[in-house]
Amino acid sequence: MNMRYYKLVNNELQQAPTNLTIDGIDVMYPTEEQYLSQGWKPLLIAERPIANKYYRIFPFYSETETNIIQEWENRIVEPIDKLKTMKLIDLKSYDKSNEVNSFSINGMNMWLAKNDRAALMYSIESEEAMGLTMTSIYTSSIPSNILEMPTTTAKLFLQALEVYAKQAYGVTQEHQNTIVGLTASEDVVEYQFNTGYPDKVAFVL
Repeated sequence: MNMRYYKLVNNELQQAPTNLTIDGIDVMYPTEEQYLSQGWKPLLIAERPIANKYYRIFPFYSETETNIIQEWENRIVEPIDKLKTMKLIDLKSYDKSNEVNSFSINGMNMWLAKNDRAALMYSIESEEAMGLTMTSIYTSSIPSNILEMPTTTAKLFLQALEVYAKQAYGVTQEHQNTIVGLTASEDVVEYQFNTGYPDKVAFVL
């Protein structure tokens, strides 16, 4: 593969032709030395960074005595309102992920949505009203596991889980309000919303 040579003109690449005029003589397919003698240089391209939906990647150039170097920079091109919408969508996705919606019993991770927690609490209270002192909770794994525990323990667990869920919801709302109130595009892009969440509930029976 033949080497290609370039010049930087107003920070834009200009590719060398396949023939040069050197000292009034037309030279077809010049050698590397001939290209270099006329100011044309080979191009070195830095590794392109991983794409990020908040940025677009643009090349920029510098040069040494013997090479032109193409590097990359990230630029924010979307308007701030769109950036906020994108960030809020990411926050919502994180809020619904296992990073937030998760607890463990005996090391097994699972989750109960608000309606499920309320239904389970009602079932346990109904069991107690019938004189039962033990209850069962099914894990969300497939196949599920059955966890037997005293009804008093199950109620304490559900209460702790409800407090956790409320606190986590509050953190998400604070992040949402902060994102909406940001005034600089860079601050929106760099904002880290995966902070401040309470410790997850972990029970050992």
